[in-house]
Amino acid sequence: MLSFLFPNYKNFKVFSYSKEVTLEDLFFRPFSLKILKRSPSHIAFILYSHDNLEKPLYFLKSYHPRLFKRNRIKALIQNLEELTRRKVPLIFPLFAFYENPLFSFLKKTPFFGGVVFPYLERGFLRKEDFLKESSSNLLEKLTEFILGLHQKGILLGDTKYNNFYYTKCEGFKIFDLDGVKLLKSAPSTKERLKDLSALAMTLEWSGLKGTSSKILEIYIHVCGNISPDEKKFFLNCIEKKRKKRMKKLGLI
Repeated sequence: MLSFLFPNYKNFKVFSYSKEVTLEDLFFRPFSLKILKRSPSHIAFILYSHDNLEKPLYFLKSYHPRLFKRNRIKALIQNLEELTRRKVPLIFPLFAFYENPLFSFLKKTPFFGGVVFPYLERGFLRKEDFLKESSSNLLEKLTEFILGLHQKGILLGDTKYNNFYYTKCEGFKIFDLDGVKLLKSAPSTKERLKDLSALAMTLEWSGLKGTSSKILEIYIHVCGNISPDEKKFFLNCIEKKRKKRMKKLGLI
């Protein structure tokens, strides 16, 4: 039952995006939980039926209350509305719910709210998808998809390849909206290149050599030439992200 994670759930604002699952199903049905990821802002859980640990059912992001930090769940809901208006393909949550983070902080409860998604076993991009012989077309399509979002005034903030859902029938969809920045007009060249740097770094980290050069080729083909200073900026962004990951893993 999720009620033990969110003891103040009766006071939450609830936003429902599903007609098939009710919030009561989630809060009072017994689940087994597995922690997938911890960060200063949230903990990500995979939810299983208590009597079947082989098949994941839901993906839950539970957010910690932190003083002087924005309400990430409220921001996500606002982003969903605006991205829908801009006709951006999305993976929608089943529910989003929260209370004022300050109340949760003062009550010393671990989470002020959460976002529940269906667990999708297939569709999210993996490094294997890019390491196949026919993968160059996939990188080109993904880069062009991100550049298309830029034209709509959307910076993703975190373009790691595994944040994207893709099938041949449905095309690309975005999932992680925590770092999304919505602009009134298309971003600058450096803003676009910085946004693409996470994609380049994570793919090169995974063994796809020459990704940064390929992404630059695609960028120039779609958006036009860049200056030597802009190219240097892009490569510096990649290097900073690479060193940040190495530091996090204790490699430097």
